[in-house]
Amino acid sequence: MTCVSTNYSYCTGCQSGAYLSSGACVTICPNISYADTTYHLCVACVSPCLTCTSSTLCTSCVVSTLFLINYSCQSCLSPCYTCTGSQTNCTSCNISSTRPYYFSNGCLASCPSGYYDGGSYNCLACLLPCSTCTAGTNRSCLTCINGYAQLGTDCYSTCPSGYYSNGTNCLQCNSALCLTCTLSASTCLSCVSGLYLYGSSCQASCPSGMIILSNSICSSCTSNCVTCLTLNTSYCTSCLSNNYLFNGVCNTSCPNSYYNDASGNCIRCSSPCSTCQSVSSCLTCLDSTFFV
Repeated sequence: MTCVSTNYSYCTGCQSGAYLSSGACVTICPNISYADTTYHLCVACVSPCLTCTSSTLCTSCVVSTLFLINYSCQSCLSPCYTCTGSQTNCTSCNISSTRPYYFSNGCLASCPSGYYDGGSYNCLACLLPCSTCTAGTNRSCLTCINGYAQLGTDCYSTCPSGYYSNGTNCLQCNSALCLTCTLSASTCLSCVSGLYLYGSSCQASCPSGMIILSNSICSSCTSNCVTCLTLNTSYCTSCLSNNYLFNGVCNTSCPNSYYNDASGNCIRCSSPCSTCQSVSSCLTCLDSTFFV
């Protein structure tokens, strides 16, 4: 061991097993240096090594963008900006490269289908029911998953009122006719004010022999009825030809003690008639002492 003549505590050389570091002899060199066993010196690691075991063997690197491979600090292989495990196993991408988007330990020219740029060139999965999207909400869809139809940037399992699904998109109903529709713009389920639903079409009036229900739907009366009550389509108010109205029912003949008048109604015979063919023409009498 040697030292400065004017300062016996400031070493200039060390015995075997010790290493000179900043005027002191130490047995273990500081973290960012290595022990030179030939000259018994602590020698600073050389960039890009942060820590090392010799001038050529790094144990860590000065910057996180360098990757330690076989004691050598090497850059990740482009387009990786940072990596782990290998130079091609990316943890981020070089945004100046032609493949700046990070996805599943790799770098891509753009995010794959079903993913969007979540910021900082990271590809994140679209939220359902979006199939493809522009952002991380379920109201930023470009396309929809199966079973949903698109309207603007939204996806619907059932299209909003006034729209119908063609399997892919929600399309507007014919606003001059349909309030709601299905299958096509003019296949109506309900009508705009002033029109009436007949089948799947909206018309200014219902066909002859039909009534308008309270929900503006044209409805047929029960068989043999020409007209019926709006709230009860089985209660007839007039009948087809050769049918006669009795208590809301159309029959081919009137019951006993009734006759059919010129309007097709069954009218009760008047006393003393038991059966009759008109108001004044008896067929049989109530009292057996009377004779026709």
